[in-house]
Amino acid sequence: MNNSILKSIETSKIWEKGFDDIDDLIDNGVLKSNMLPIEGKMFVSLIRTSNMIEETLSKKLLKIGLTLSQVNILEMLHFSKIEFLTQEKISKMVFTSKANISSVLSRMEEKKLINRISNSKNRRENRVKITPLGKEKMLEFFLIGDKIKSNFELLDEKRALKLVEILSVLRKNIKQCPNKS
Repeated sequence: MNNSILKSIETSKIWEKGFDDIDDLIDNGVLKSNMLPIEGKMFVSLIRTSNMIEETLSKKLLKIGLTLSQVNILEMLHFSKIEFLTQEKISKMVFTSKANISSVLSRMEEKKLINRISNSKNRRENRVKITPLGKEKMLEFFLIGDKIKSNFELLDEKRALKLVEILSVLRKNIKQCPNKS
């Protein structure tokens, strides 16, 4: 029998088992079968895990009036070694267009999380600085992050460091080869 027929048979067997939800299907069906090569299994697993973390985080951030985009920007400003970042620099760091970053920053400015100051030497350049309220929101975010991070306690330090290293390698590869992704 050819490979595609075997995969079709295996796929139908997976669906016949019946699963409680998509995670059960992925964990106990797709990932344990021969339907996907190892790269596909890694990709599916990484995406599902990332989505779960993002969904959990988004719900918790909503309770304190923030979005993931806003947290990313506040985090950059909070940990920056310089007093401010330019709007263009932020746009590049979060991989988004200048137009999109402008609207996100406008909403953040309305919430008094940041201040935007025009550069007197270059009027097209805006400098962005975190406000005291923005710093308070970062502290609230850190508390949320601590609760979510508790899910990682099942990994011993050796495995955790290995995971961090692997994810770092993946991110670097994606950045270096944008046409692949």
